[in-house]
Amino acid sequence: LVYVAVPRSRRLVAIAARATSRPPRDLCRSAHVSASRPFGLYAHEIDPFVRKLTSALAARCCRPFCIAIDGTLLKLQSEDGARTFDALAVRPSSALEAVVDAADEALGAFGREPYFAERRFHLSVAEGDDDDDDDRSRSRDGSDASSDSDSDASGDVVDVDVDSVIVKAGHRRFEIPLECV
Repeated sequence: LVYVAVPRSRRLVAIAARATSRPPRDLCRSAHVSASRPFGLYAHEIDPFVRKLTSALAARCCRPFCIAIDGTLLKLQSEDGARTFDALAVRPSSALEAVVDAADEALGAFGREPYFAERRFHLSVAEGDDDDDDDRSRSRDGSDASSDSDSDASGDVVDVDVDSVIVKAGHRRFEIPLECV
């Protein structure tokens, strides 16, 4: 998986708890925004893939950027449709799109599938309830806005600084800094 790590903060967990109506204790653990589908690599492909992704990021001059995670709850299905999960919407950005484009290029070089055609960036927060309504998304009204400096008019937004991309392959984890070389 290629992804952007999102630190678990009290503010993020509070927004996720309000959006999902779930207790905060188990929300947003190992939080991340995916920049690829899950994929498999053979052991001998891992290091060359990381090198290819690093060069693809550099070719696009991917620099550190900021993503905005808001309190919009998305009800999403797994790719195979076997389960649902709750996620928070991540506002699209050209910088995040460039990271996905670089991941797609690297994946293509190894014959793997690109990211989904419909890029719905999100932060998974919990397994979904099948009893929930059938709406695929709903948004919060922001009535319980906080006064944190990273809030917008609705109050349910967390800005996250991104300065690296993570590749997780089996038990190995690689952190690729974002910098134009």
